[in-house]
Amino acid sequence: GRGVSLPAGSIGAARGVAAGVGAYARVRKQFRVPIAEFGGIQEALAEAGSDGLITIAGGDLMNAIVDNHEAPMVISSVMKQNCTERGRRIIEKGMDIAAGSAICRGDNNYLGNAYMSLPIAITVEGANIMTRSFQIIGQGLTRCHPHMVDLLG
Repeated sequence: GRGVSLPAGSIGAARGVAAGVGAYARVRKQFRVPIAEFGGIQEALAEAGSDGLITIAGGDLMNAIVDNHEAPMVISSVMKQNCTERGRRIIEKGMDIAAGSAICRGDNNYLGNAYMSLPIAITVEGANIMTRSFQIIGQGLTRCHPHMVDLLG
């Protein structure tokens, strides 16, 4: 469901950006210097890598919970919302680095196609705004603090 399959897409994006864009940054040169040597490129790669590692760790946690035959509703909502937002940032950082090659349409442009599919991940199973507002905050509050139900009623 949303706690496993959608974070897996973000994990795939993270690994694709790390491998593809990382290699591109070593090969692509500006002023006879690989763009991977530029501070701004390093910053974007580091931010994408950081979000990727967080997404991978969250995916591992969620998979372990599901392997224990549990069905955590609030945690799966958190995973959906958090991982798809991180996936969006990862792809955007990759597109910032790849620049023009990321916006040329075609089958070989894995970043452009991934970018165009982002709204699907963010919208399915409840848009991220709704997921955060209703499921994470509302159900998290009432499930984690059972005395709050009496106060809200």
